[in-house]
Parts: sequence; structure tokens; C-alpha cells
Amino acid sequence: MNIKDNFRRMLLETVSEPTKLYVFDFDLTLVDTPLPEYGRLTWQEKHGFPFPSKSAEEVEQNRKITGWWGRKESLDIDTFDIPLIGEVKVAYDSVKNNPDVMKVMLTGRRGKLANEVRNILDSYGLDFDMYLYNNKSDTLSAKIDYLNDILSSNPNIVDVVLHDDRDEHIGTFQAWGDGLVTNARLENFTMNHIK
Repeated sequence: MNIKDNFRRMLLETVSEPTKLYVFDFDLTLVDTPLPEYGRLTWQEKHGFPFPSKSAEEVEQNRKITGWWGRKESLDIDTFDIPLIGEVKVAYDSVKNNPDVMKVMLTGRRGKLANEVRNILDSYGLDFDMYLYNNKSDTLSAKIDYLNDILSSNPNIVDVVLHDDRDEHIGTFQAWGDGLVTNARLENFTMNHIK
């Protein structure tokens, strides 16, 4: 066996498939993004114009914009202080270098905001194995579908830890995870409800 073949064999032997999945929601779970009420006030104070405008010329063209969560301006790090949520950062730090853990950022934000989301995460040195964005009108269904896909593609995962803040989603996530434990697909499921 030559040196290259030996090296390849060693690499293959050291690559392990994950046995644990840690999933982190983005808004108000991993990072404390501004809510629309506070964010609109802050925007007006900093820019002197209503959200999402930065000039008098933009005010008229943005007159009909009422949304918040789908706007890249809601994640503008030059306008807003967007800190990490301490307890979730501690959970991330506890697994960030563990090769047995697949780390996934799973957000209700749309893929069109991927650059803004990644800029915030990168600014804190947070790195994930997957960055998943809402691809449906229903955030909860999108997240459950992604989770099922991850487990289907990674049969060695037997432990799932999920971090999310949305009260209305927690019961469904808990039932999903408990069902997988009952059916022996998972050994453990932990739902961390971030408030």
C-alpha cells in the first residue's frame, strides 16, 4: 500500500457520521433580533425616515411596505444591536467542536435573507454544518420537513436537541420528537423552549 492509499484509509477511518443533531432557530432563539415595534422606532430614530427607508426619495417608493420579517433591513447590523442569547450560545459552544454532532441553523427566515443571516452568525464566529431557510408559507411545516429529511439522510443520528422560541411550535416539536423516541428511531429528544 502506498503512502497516498494509506492516508486515504486513515482519513476514511477518522471520519465519523454524526450521532447527535443540535438544531438552533435564529430569531429570538440564537440571536436577539429586534421585534417590529421596537425595530421600526429604532430605524426612525437612526435614519430619520420610516422603515425601511434611508432617504426622502425612498419614503414614497417604500410607502406600501408593511412587512418586517421578510425584509433584509430588519437584520441591518449597522442599524440594530443584534446580540446573541447567552443560554443558547452556551449550548452551541458545548458542541461546536464535537465531531459526533451535526449543528444546524434552522430559521423561519426566507433564503433571500441568507446573506444577512450569515453576516450576523459570522460576526460571532458561529459555524454550522447546515443553514436552512423557510421554503414554504408555513414555517412549522418547513422545519418539520427539514428535520425529517436530515434524519432520513443520517441514520446514525439517535439524539436530537432542538432550540426554538415560538410558543405555538413547541407542542408540535415535542410531539414529533416524542413520537420518534416511542418508535425507537431516536434514543433521546430534548426540546429547549427559549423564552
